[in-house]
Amino acid sequence: MDPAGDHAELRFLVLRPEDNGKLPSNAFLIAKTIETTAGTIVGGNYFDQNTKYLMKVRSGTQVDKLLKLNKLINGTEIIIEHHATLNSCMVVVSTNELGEVTEEDITAELKTQGVTKTHRFTRMANGIRVPTNSFLLTLNSVIRPEYIKIGLNRIRTRQYYPRPMVCGKCLAFGHTRKYCKATDEKCANCGGGAHGTCELPSKCSNCNGGHSCFSKLCPAYAKEQEIINVKIDHCISAKEARQIVDVAHQQKSARQVHVKS
Repeated sequence: MDPAGDHAELRFLVLRPEDNGKLPSNAFLIAKTIETTAGTIVGGNYFDQNTKYLMKVRSGTQVDKLLKLNKLINGTEIIIEHHATLNSCMVVVSTNELGEVTEEDITAELKTQGVTKTHRFTRMANGIRVPTNSFLLTLNSVIRPEYIKIGLNRIRTRQYYPRPMVCGKCLAFGHTRKYCKATDEKCANCGGGAHGTCELPSKCSNCNGGHSCFSKLCPAYAKEQEIINVKIDHCISAKEARQIVDVAHQQKSARQVHVKS
C-alpha cells in the first residue's frame, strides 16, 4: 500500500553545523536546502539556541537522502543524524513469566519486536532491594505497541512517564546535580543556602509553597510532569510541550478570572 514508504512511522533528524557553531538564522535557507535534497518533509524548527534544526520525516527515502547531506545551499558544512531520544519510546509490561530471565536475554529475545533495552524494576522489602515482575522496555519506535509478545503470551503495555528531574544542588528542574552549573547549593527543605540539618519551615524555591522542592504536591512539579506527559503523548520536543502547557494554563487562569468577575 505504501511501497515508497512516504507514510511510514515518523522519524526525527537533527541538522547541525559541522563545527558545532550556530546555524544561519534563515529558515528559508534551511527549507530550500532540505526540499532541494529530499522534497517536502513533515516539518522542522530551530532548537538549542539556533545551534540545531529538528526535522520530522516520514519517508524512508527522504531519511536516506538527508543523512547523506553535508552542506547547506550557502556552503555551510553540516551534519545530519538521528535524534538521540525522539526516535524511541519506553513502555512498561508486567508478567510473572520472566522470573529467571536476565535483562540482557529479554532484550535479545524481544529484538525482533523493536526492543533495544530492558530494565527490571525493583522494590525495597525488609531493607533489601528485590526484583519485581514489572519491566521497562525501550523500543526503536515512536509509537507505543499495544502488546508485546513474550513467549506465546501477548502482554499489554503501559506508557512510561519518567518523573521530572530535580537538581539536588540548585533545586531547579531539568537536570541533575552531576550537570548543575550553579556555584551555590540550596537547602532542599527551606530553599535557602545549604546549612546542614534544617529545622526551618519548609519553603519551595520553585513555587514559594510551604513544602520542599521534591514534594509531588508542588504545583511547579505537577506542571513539569504535565509537560513530560504531553511531550511523550504527542511525540514532540520538550520546548513544544512546554508551549502547549503554558498556553493551557494561561487559558485556564483567564477563565477563572472571568468567572470571578
